[in-house]
Amino acid sequence: MPDTVGGDIVKKNLSILLVDDDTKLLEIHAAVFRDAGFDVTTAEDGAAAWALLESGERPDIVMTGIRMPKMSGFDLFQKMRADAALRATPVVVYSHQGMQEHAAMAKRLGAAQFIVRSQTSPGEVLRIVRQTLGTARPLKLSFDRELLDGVEAVRLIDRAGHSNFAADQTKRLILVVEPIADQETFRLRFEEHE
Repeated sequence: MPDTVGGDIVKKNLSILLVDDDTKLLEIHAAVFRDAGFDVTTAEDGAAAWALLESGERPDIVMTGIRMPKMSGFDLFQKMRADAALRATPVVVYSHQGMQEHAAMAKRLGAAQFIVRSQTSPGEVLRIVRQTLGTARPLKLSFDRELLDGVEAVRLIDRAGHSNFAADQTKRLILVVEPIADQETFRLRFEEHE
C-alpha cells in the first residue's frame, strides 16, 4: 500500500454509465462489467443518460453509442464537456459501423477511446475501459483530521493557506488527486465527509 501520510486510500467500486439503444448489447455489457466488480448504471439513449447525470450520477467513466433516439452519444458528450462537474469524466465512444467521420468526431471531442463493436468483444471492451480508468481515475486519500500528520499533509499541500475547512474535527478530510485530460498534470482538491 502506498504511503498516505497518516491516512488510508478510500476504496470503492469503479462505476460506469453505459448508454445505448441496443438493449441486448446494453444487457451484455452491463453483465460483463458487473461480473468484473463495476457499479453499473444504464440508459437507453443520450437524453436518459443526461437526465441521470443532471440528477447527480457521477460515474468514473461513460461508454456511449452514437446514433440513438432523443439524443445522440455525441450530443451527450458535448453536454458533458460543457458542464464543469462532468468535463473531466472519461468517455468511451463505441460504434456499430466504425465510420471514419465518427472516429474523427470522437477524437475532436476528446474521447478516451473509440471502439468499433464488430471488431471488439465484450471482454476486450472491459480491458480497454480498465486501461482507460487506470490512467484517468482520480485517487482519493483520506486523512484523520485529529492526527497531527493529517494536519501536516494539508499544510504541505496548501502552503499558501487557501484551504478553509469547518471546525468540526469529526469530519474526514479527503484529498482528491484528479488527472487532467490530455495533460500530464493533476488537480488537487480537498473534500470533507461525515
